[in-house]
Amino acid sequence: MASSCILALCRPHTHALSSRCCASALRTPLKAPAHSALNLAVSSARHFSSTPRAASTPAPPSPLTYGISAAYCAKRSSTILTQPFDPSARPYTSTQAHKLPLRTRRKTRPASGQDAFFVATAPGARALALGVVDGVGGWENEGVDPADFAHSMCEHMASAAERFPEGFEPPPRTLAPRALMETAYEKVLADREIAAGGSTACVAVIDSAGTMDAANLGDSGFIHLAPFRIRYASPPQTHQFNTPFQLSKMSARQTMQAHIFGGKPLLDQPSDAALTHHTLSHGDVVLFASDGVWDNLAPEDLLRLVSRIMLRADGWVIVADEAGIGPALGAGKEGAGVVQKDGGITKLARQIALTVATEAKKASLSERDGPFAREVRRVHPQWGYTGGKEDDICVVVAVAGMGEGGV
Repeated sequence: MASSCILALCRPHTHALSSRCCASALRTPLKAPAHSALNLAVSSARHFSSTPRAASTPAPPSPLTYGISAAYCAKRSSTILTQPFDPSARPYTSTQAHKLPLRTRRKTRPASGQDAFFVATAPGARALALGVVDGVGGWENEGVDPADFAHSMCEHMASAAERFPEGFEPPPRTLAPRALMETAYEKVLADREIAAGGSTACVAVIDSAGTMDAANLGDSGFIHLAPFRIRYASPPQTHQFNTPFQLSKMSARQTMQAHIFGGKPLLDQPSDAALTHHTLSHGDVVLFASDGVWDNLAPEDLLRLVSRIMLRADGWVIVADEAGIGPALGAGKEGAGVVQKDGGITKLARQIALTVATEAKKASLSERDGPFAREVRRVHPQWGYTGGKEDDICVVVAVAGMGEGGV
Protein backbone atom coordinates (compact mmCIF):
# COMPACT_ATOMS: atom_id res chain seq x y z
CA MET A 1 0.00 0.00 0.00
CA ALA A 2 1.53 3.28 -1.06
CA SER A 3 1.46 6.59 0.77
CA SER A 4 -1.68 7.86 2.45
CA CYS A 5 -1.43 11.29 0.86
CA ILE A 6 -3.63 11.81 -2.19
CA LEU A 7 -3.72 15.61 -2.18
CA ALA A 8 -0.64 17.77 -2.43
CA LEU A 9 -1.77 19.78 0.58
CA CYS A 10 -2.50 16.76 2.77
CA ARG A 11 -0.34 16.57 5.86
CA PRO A 12 0.91 13.33 7.41
CA HIS A 13 -0.26 12.67 10.97
CA THR A 14 2.00 14.40 13.46
CA HIS A 15 2.16 11.48 15.89
CA ALA A 16 3.92 8.17 15.72
CA LEU A 17 2.81 6.39 12.56
CA SER A 18 0.46 3.44 12.96
CA SER A 19 -0.09 0.51 10.61
CA ARG A 20 -2.84 2.52 8.97
CA CYS A 21 -0.47 5.22 7.83
CA CYS A 22 0.74 4.14 4.41
CA ALA A 23 4.33 3.36 3.63
CA SER A 24 6.92 6.01 3.06
CA ALA A 25 7.88 7.04 -0.42
CA LEU A 26 11.38 7.89 0.65
CA ARG A 27 13.95 5.19 0.39
CA THR A 28 17.38 6.56 -0.39
CA PRO A 29 18.76 5.75 -3.86
CA LEU A 30 21.73 3.44 -3.56
CA LYS A 31 24.93 3.29 -5.50
CA ALA A 32 26.74 0.04 -4.91
CA PRO A 33 30.14 0.43 -3.23
CA ALA A 34 33.14 -0.42 -5.34
CA HIS A 35 34.10 -3.51 -3.33
CA SER A 36 32.71 -5.53 -0.46
CA ALA A 37 32.42 -9.13 0.59
CA LEU A 38 29.34 -9.50 -1.59
CA ASN A 39 30.15 -6.86 -4.14
CA LEU A 40 32.83 -8.10 -6.48
CA ALA A 41 33.35 -5.84 -9.45
CA VAL A 42 33.13 -8.77 -11.87
CA SER A 43 30.02 -9.83 -13.73
CA SER A 44 31.11 -13.16 -15.20
CA ALA A 45 33.66 -15.90 -14.65
CA ARG A 46 37.12 -15.54 -16.19
CA HIS A 47 37.95 -18.21 -18.76
CA PHE A 48 41.49 -19.60 -18.58
CA SER A 49 43.27 -21.24 -21.51
CA SER A 50 46.91 -22.05 -22.26
CA THR A 51 46.28 -22.02 -26.01
CA PRO A 52 45.87 -18.69 -27.81
CA ARG A 53 42.60 -18.43 -29.68
CA ALA A 54 42.67 -17.98 -33.43
CA ALA A 55 41.06 -14.85 -34.75
CA SER A 56 37.51 -15.54 -35.88
CA THR A 57 34.14 -13.93 -36.24
CA PRO A 58 32.49 -13.98 -32.80
CA ALA A 59 29.39 -16.13 -32.54
CA PRO A 60 26.16 -14.31 -31.86
CA PRO A 61 25.22 -14.36 -28.18
CA SER A 62 22.83 -17.08 -27.08
CA PRO A 63 19.33 -15.86 -26.30
CA LEU A 64 18.30 -15.51 -22.71
CA THR A 65 15.39 -17.26 -21.09
CA TYR A 66 13.80 -16.12 -17.85
CA GLY A 67 12.57 -17.88 -14.78
CA ILE A 68 9.73 -15.79 -13.33
CA SER A 69 7.99 -16.04 -9.99
CA ALA A 70 6.02 -13.81 -7.64
CA ALA A 71 5.45 -13.83 -3.89
CA TYR A 72 3.00 -11.71 -1.96
CA CYS A 73 1.35 -11.23 1.40
CA ALA A 74 -1.48 -8.89 2.36
CA LYS A 75 -0.84 -6.66 5.36
CA ARG A 76 -3.41 -8.40 7.52
CA SER A 77 -2.26 -11.89 6.55
CA SER A 78 0.61 -14.01 7.86
CA THR A 79 0.73 -16.33 4.83
CA ILE A 80 3.25 -15.78 2.04
CA LEU A 81 1.91 -17.03 -1.29
CA THR A 82 3.99 -17.72 -4.41
CA GLN A 83 3.21 -18.10 -8.10
CA PRO A 84 5.78 -19.36 -10.61
CA PHE A 85 4.96 -18.07 -14.06
CA ASP A 86 3.87 -20.60 -16.68
CA PRO A 87 2.90 -18.77 -19.91
CA SER A 88 0.83 -21.72 -21.14
CA ALA A 89 -1.25 -21.96 -17.97
CA ARG A 90 -1.55 -18.19 -17.46
CA PRO A 91 -1.74 -18.32 -13.66
CA TYR A 92 -1.10 -14.62 -13.38
CA THR A 93 -3.40 -11.73 -14.16
CA SER A 94 -5.94 -12.88 -16.72
CA THR A 95 -5.80 -10.97 -19.98
CA GLN A 96 -9.59 -11.24 -20.15
CA ALA A 97 -10.28 -10.15 -16.56
CA HIS A 98 -10.93 -6.53 -17.50
CA LYS A 99 -13.99 -7.65 -19.47
CA LEU A 100 -15.69 -9.02 -16.36
CA PRO A 101 -17.82 -7.08 -13.86
CA LEU A 102 -15.80 -5.56 -11.02
CA ARG A 103 -17.54 -7.77 -8.46
CA THR A 104 -16.36 -10.89 -10.32
CA ARG A 105 -12.84 -9.54 -10.80
CA ARG A 106 -12.47 -9.01 -7.06
CA LYS A 107 -13.08 -12.74 -6.44
CA THR A 108 -10.38 -13.89 -8.85
CA ARG A 109 -7.55 -11.58 -7.79
CA PRO A 110 -4.41 -12.77 -6.00
CA ALA A 111 -4.64 -12.32 -2.22
CA SER A 112 -2.11 -9.49 -2.32
CA GLY A 113 -4.21 -6.79 -0.69
CA GLN A 114 -3.89 -3.39 -2.34
CA ASP A 115 -0.71 -4.47 -4.13
CA ALA A 116 -1.07 -5.96 -7.60
CA PHE A 117 1.26 -7.47 -10.17
CA PHE A 118 1.25 -8.92 -13.66
CA VAL A 119 3.43 -10.95 -16.01
CA ALA A 120 2.42 -11.37 -19.64
CA THR A 121 4.06 -12.61 -22.80
CA ALA A 122 3.91 -10.16 -25.70
CA PRO A 123 4.19 -12.31 -28.86
CA GLY A 124 3.83 -9.29 -31.12
CA ALA A 125 6.87 -7.71 -29.51
CA ARG A 126 8.77 -10.98 -28.95
CA ALA A 127 9.13 -9.91 -25.34
CA LEU A 128 7.85 -10.23 -21.81
CA ALA A 129 6.05 -7.53 -19.81
CA LEU A 130 5.83 -7.48 -16.05
CA GLY A 131 5.28 -5.07 -13.21
CA VAL A 132 4.12 -4.20 -9.71
CA VAL A 133 1.37 -1.68 -8.88
CA ASP A 134 0.67 -0.41 -5.37
CA GLY A 135 -2.71 1.07 -4.48
CA VAL A 136 -2.52 4.36 -2.55
CA GLY A 137 -3.96 3.59 0.87
CA GLY A 138 -5.16 7.12 1.55
CA TRP A 139 -8.17 6.46 -0.66
CA GLU A 140 -9.63 4.31 2.11
CA ASN A 141 -10.33 7.55 3.99
CA GLU A 142 -12.57 8.52 1.07
CA GLY A 143 -14.50 5.24 1.18
CA VAL A 144 -12.63 3.91 -1.86
CA ASP A 145 -10.86 0.56 -2.10
CA PRO A 146 -7.57 1.35 -3.86
CA ALA A 147 -7.16 -2.34 -4.72
CA ASP A 148 -9.72 -1.86 -7.51
CA PHE A 149 -7.53 0.75 -9.19
CA ALA A 150 -4.28 -1.21 -8.72
CA HIS A 151 -5.53 -4.60 -9.88
CA SER A 152 -7.39 -3.08 -12.83
CA MET A 153 -4.19 -1.38 -13.96
CA CYS A 154 -2.45 -4.77 -14.01
CA GLU A 155 -5.34 -6.47 -15.79
CA HIS A 156 -5.28 -3.87 -18.56
CA MET A 157 -1.48 -3.92 -18.89
CA ALA A 158 -1.46 -7.72 -19.17
CA SER A 159 -4.14 -7.58 -21.86
CA ALA A 160 -2.42 -4.79 -23.79
CA ALA A 161 0.90 -6.66 -23.79
CA GLU A 162 -0.59 -9.88 -25.13
CA ARG A 163 -2.56 -8.06 -27.84
CA PHE A 164 0.33 -5.80 -28.91
CA PRO A 165 0.40 -4.02 -31.34
CA GLU A 166 -3.40 -4.17 -31.46
CA GLY A 167 -4.93 -1.32 -29.50
CA PHE A 168 -1.96 1.03 -29.85
CA GLU A 169 -2.40 4.07 -32.10
CA PRO A 170 -0.34 4.52 -34.14
CA PRO A 171 1.06 0.97 -33.89
CA PRO A 172 4.59 1.28 -32.44
CA ARG A 173 7.52 -0.80 -33.59
CA THR A 174 8.42 -1.86 -30.07
CA LEU A 175 6.50 -2.34 -26.85
CA ALA A 176 7.40 0.34 -24.30
CA PRO A 177 6.58 0.08 -20.58
CA ARG A 178 5.31 3.63 -20.39
CA ALA A 179 2.93 2.95 -23.29
CA LEU A 180 1.54 0.00 -21.32
CA MET A 181 1.07 2.26 -18.31
CA GLU A 182 -0.64 4.92 -20.43
CA THR A 183 -3.00 2.43 -22.09
CA ALA A 184 -4.03 0.90 -18.77
CA TYR A 185 -4.49 4.28 -17.11
CA GLU A 186 -6.79 5.45 -19.90
CA LYS A 187 -8.86 2.27 -19.54
CA VAL A 188 -9.19 2.72 -15.77
CA LEU A 189 -10.20 6.36 -16.15
CA ALA A 190 -12.92 5.27 -18.58
CA ASP A 191 -14.18 2.45 -16.33
CA ARG A 192 -17.40 3.62 -14.70
CA GLU A 193 -17.22 0.88 -12.07
CA ILE A 194 -14.04 2.44 -10.66
CA ALA A 195 -15.24 5.71 -9.16
CA ALA A 196 -11.87 6.82 -7.83
CA GLY A 197 -8.51 5.56 -6.67
CA GLY A 198 -4.81 5.76 -7.27
CA SER A 199 -1.57 3.82 -7.39
CA THR A 200 2.13 3.87 -8.00
CA ALA A 201 3.49 1.64 -10.79
CA CYS A 202 6.73 -0.03 -11.84
CA VAL A 203 6.61 -1.69 -15.27
CA ALA A 204 9.25 -3.32 -17.46
CA VAL A 205 9.58 -5.01 -20.85
CA ILE A 206 12.33 -7.64 -21.34
CA ASP A 207 13.39 -9.54 -24.45
CA SER A 208 15.62 -12.53 -25.12
CA ALA A 209 18.54 -10.30 -26.12
CA GLY A 210 18.69 -9.08 -22.53
CA THR A 211 17.24 -5.65 -23.27
CA MET A 212 15.12 -4.31 -20.45
CA ASP A 213 13.26 -1.01 -20.50
CA ALA A 214 11.59 0.13 -17.29
CA ALA A 215 9.14 2.86 -16.33
CA ASN A 216 8.84 3.64 -12.63
CA LEU A 217 6.34 6.07 -11.16
CA GLY A 218 6.27 6.53 -7.39
CA ASP A 219 7.81 4.42 -4.65
CA SER A 220 7.49 0.92 -5.97
CA GLY A 221 10.68 0.00 -7.75
CA PHE A 222 13.21 -2.59 -8.85
CA ILE A 223 16.78 -3.69 -8.31
CA HIS A 224 19.10 -5.24 -10.92
CA LEU A 225 21.67 -7.66 -9.50
CA ALA A 226 24.65 -9.31 -11.14
CA PRO A 227 26.71 -11.93 -9.29
CA PHE A 228 27.36 -10.50 -5.82
CA ARG A 229 26.86 -6.87 -6.77
CA ILE A 230 24.16 -4.27 -7.35
CA ARG A 231 24.06 -2.98 -10.89
CA TYR A 232 21.13 -0.61 -10.38
CA ALA A 233 18.55 0.27 -7.72
CA SER A 234 15.71 2.50 -8.86
CA PRO A 235 15.22 5.68 -6.80
CA PRO A 236 11.70 6.59 -5.64
CA GLN A 237 9.78 9.56 -7.00
CA THR A 238 8.21 11.68 -4.27
CA HIS A 239 6.56 15.07 -3.92
CA GLN A 240 7.33 15.19 -0.21
CA PHE A 241 7.63 12.81 2.72
CA ASN A 242 5.04 10.02 2.53
CA THR A 243 3.71 11.37 -0.79
CA PRO A 244 4.93 9.44 -3.83
CA PHE A 245 4.16 10.21 -7.44
CA GLN A 246 0.89 8.45 -8.22
CA LEU A 247 -1.68 7.90 -10.93
CA SER A 248 -5.10 9.02 -9.70
CA LYS A 249 -8.75 9.07 -10.60
CA MET A 250 -10.70 11.73 -8.74
CA SER A 251 -14.41 11.43 -8.01
CA ALA A 252 -16.72 14.25 -9.04
CA ARG A 253 -17.18 15.17 -5.35
CA GLN A 254 -13.45 15.43 -4.75
CA THR A 255 -12.97 17.54 -7.84
CA MET A 256 -15.69 19.92 -6.65
CA GLN A 257 -14.24 20.13 -3.14
CA ALA A 258 -10.79 20.94 -4.50
CA HIS A 259 -12.32 23.67 -6.65
CA ILE A 260 -14.25 25.19 -3.72
CA PHE A 261 -11.78 24.82 -0.86
CA GLY A 262 -8.51 24.89 -2.75
CA GLY A 263 -5.82 22.28 -2.81
CA LYS A 264 -4.26 20.75 -5.84
CA PRO A 265 -5.01 17.07 -6.45
CA LEU A 266 -2.07 14.81 -7.19
CA LEU A 267 -2.67 13.89 -10.79
CA ASP A 268 0.69 12.61 -11.96
CA GLN A 269 0.75 11.11 -15.42
CA PRO A 270 2.51 8.12 -17.00
CA SER A 271 4.65 10.69 -18.78
CA ASP A 272 6.11 11.55 -15.35
CA ALA A 273 7.51 8.03 -14.92
CA ALA A 274 11.28 7.69 -14.81
CA LEU A 275 12.50 5.73 -17.83
CA THR A 276 15.64 3.60 -17.67
CA HIS A 277 17.33 1.21 -20.09
CA HIS A 278 19.25 -1.86 -18.95
CA THR A 279 21.14 -4.77 -20.44
CA LEU A 280 20.67 -8.09 -18.66
CA SER A 281 23.32 -10.78 -18.76
CA HIS A 282 23.33 -14.49 -18.12
CA GLY A 283 22.90 -14.98 -14.37
CA ASP A 284 21.42 -11.57 -13.59
CA VAL A 285 18.47 -11.22 -11.22
CA VAL A 286 15.89 -8.44 -11.45
CA LEU A 287 13.51 -7.94 -8.54
CA PHE A 288 10.41 -5.72 -8.70
CA ALA A 289 8.63 -4.86 -5.47
CA SER A 290 6.11 -2.62 -3.78
CA ASP A 291 7.16 -0.32 -0.97
CA GLY A 292 6.18 -2.98 1.55
CA VAL A 293 9.59 -4.41 0.67
CA TRP A 294 11.59 -1.19 0.25
CA ASP A 295 10.33 0.29 3.54
CA ASN A 296 11.65 -2.73 5.44
CA LEU A 297 14.66 -3.99 3.49
CA ALA A 298 17.51 -1.93 2.07
CA PRO A 299 19.09 -2.77 -1.30
CA GLU A 300 22.09 -4.20 0.56
CA ASP A 301 19.73 -6.56 2.42
CA LEU A 302 18.34 -7.82 -0.88
CA LEU A 303 21.84 -8.33 -2.25
CA ARG A 304 22.75 -10.44 0.77
CA LEU A 305 19.58 -12.53 0.55
CA VAL A 306 19.86 -13.17 -3.19
CA SER A 307 23.61 -13.84 -3.03
CA ARG A 308 23.13 -16.43 -0.29
CA ILE A 309 20.47 -18.26 -2.33
CA MET A 310 22.41 -18.13 -5.59
CA LEU A 311 25.62 -19.27 -3.92
CA ARG A 312 24.01 -22.25 -2.20
CA ALA A 313 22.24 -23.27 -5.42
CA ASP A 314 25.43 -22.99 -7.53
CA GLY A 315 23.82 -20.22 -9.55
CA TRP A 316 26.59 -17.78 -8.66
CA VAL A 317 30.10 -18.89 -7.78
CA ILE A 318 33.38 -17.39 -6.63
CA VAL A 319 36.49 -18.87 -8.22
CA ALA A 320 39.94 -17.44 -7.47
CA ASP A 321 38.31 -14.37 -5.89
CA GLU A 322 36.28 -13.72 -9.01
CA ALA A 323 32.50 -13.84 -9.35
CA GLY A 324 30.92 -15.93 -12.05
CA ILE A 325 28.04 -18.12 -13.18
CA GLY A 326 27.63 -21.57 -11.69
CA PRO A 327 26.36 -24.84 -13.19
CA ALA A 328 22.79 -24.22 -12.03
CA LEU A 329 22.56 -21.45 -14.65
CA GLY A 330 24.23 -23.34 -17.48
CA ALA A 331 22.86 -23.36 -21.02
CA GLY A 332 19.20 -24.32 -20.97
CA LYS A 333 18.13 -27.70 -22.30
CA GLU A 334 14.47 -27.51 -21.43
CA GLY A 335 13.15 -25.69 -24.45
CA ALA A 336 13.54 -22.24 -25.86
CA GLY A 337 11.65 -19.04 -25.45
CA VAL A 338 11.70 -15.93 -23.36
CA VAL A 339 10.25 -17.74 -20.33
CA GLN A 340 11.23 -21.09 -18.85
CA LYS A 341 8.20 -22.82 -17.40
CA ASP A 342 9.64 -25.37 -15.00
CA GLY A 343 13.42 -25.26 -15.25
CA GLY A 344 15.94 -24.62 -12.55
CA ILE A 345 15.90 -20.88 -13.01
CA THR A 346 12.16 -20.78 -12.31
CA LYS A 347 12.76 -22.65 -9.07
CA LEU A 348 15.49 -20.16 -8.22
CA ALA A 349 13.16 -17.26 -8.98
CA ARG A 350 10.50 -18.78 -6.73
CA GLN A 351 12.97 -19.28 -3.89
CA ILE A 352 14.24 -15.71 -4.18
CA ALA A 353 10.74 -14.23 -4.31
CA LEU A 354 9.57 -16.31 -1.34
CA THR A 355 12.66 -15.47 0.73
CA VAL A 356 12.47 -11.74 0.05
CA ALA A 357 8.74 -11.56 0.82
CA THR A 358 9.23 -13.59 4.00
CA GLU A 359 12.11 -11.46 5.23
CA ALA A 360 10.22 -8.25 4.40
CA LYS A 361 7.23 -9.53 6.37
CA LYS A 362 9.42 -10.39 9.35
CA ALA A 363 11.10 -7.00 9.20
CA SER A 364 7.75 -5.22 9.01
CA LEU A 365 6.78 -6.76 12.36
CA SER A 366 10.20 -6.37 13.93
CA GLU A 367 11.38 -3.82 16.47
CA ARG A 368 14.52 -3.35 14.37
CA ASP A 369 14.54 -0.06 12.49
CA GLY A 370 14.31 -0.41 8.72
CA PRO A 371 14.64 2.15 5.91
CA PHE A 372 11.23 3.65 6.69
CA ALA A 373 11.95 4.16 10.38
CA ARG A 374 15.32 5.72 9.59
CA GLU A 375 13.69 8.11 7.14
CA VAL A 376 10.97 9.10 9.61
CA ARG A 377 13.62 9.77 12.22
CA ARG A 378 15.49 11.98 9.75
CA VAL A 379 12.45 13.98 8.63
CA HIS A 380 10.29 13.93 11.77
CA PRO A 381 12.46 12.94 14.76
CA GLN A 382 9.77 14.17 17.15
CA TRP A 383 7.48 11.30 16.14
CA GLY A 384 9.68 8.75 17.87
CA TYR A 385 8.91 6.09 15.27
CA THR A 386 10.80 2.80 15.64
CA GLY A 387 10.63 -0.68 14.16
CA GLY A 388 9.35 -2.01 10.87
CA LYS A 389 6.50 -0.79 8.68
CA GLU A 390 3.49 -3.06 8.24
CA ASP A 391 2.13 -3.09 4.71
CA ASP A 392 1.08 -5.26 1.82
CA ILE A 393 4.11 -6.97 0.27
CA CYS A 394 4.53 -7.95 -3.37
CA VAL A 395 7.64 -9.22 -5.19
CA VAL A 396 8.19 -10.32 -8.80
CA VAL A 397 11.55 -11.89 -9.63
CA ALA A 398 13.15 -12.62 -13.01
CA VAL A 399 16.30 -14.78 -13.24
CA ALA A 400 18.15 -14.75 -16.57
CA GLY A 401 19.44 -18.05 -17.89
CA MET A 402 20.51 -19.43 -21.28
CA GLY A 403 18.20 -20.98 -23.85
CA GLU A 404 18.48 -22.50 -27.30
CA GLY A 405 16.03 -20.46 -29.32
CA GLY A 406 14.78 -17.25 -27.89
CA VAL A 407 11.59 -15.49 -28.73
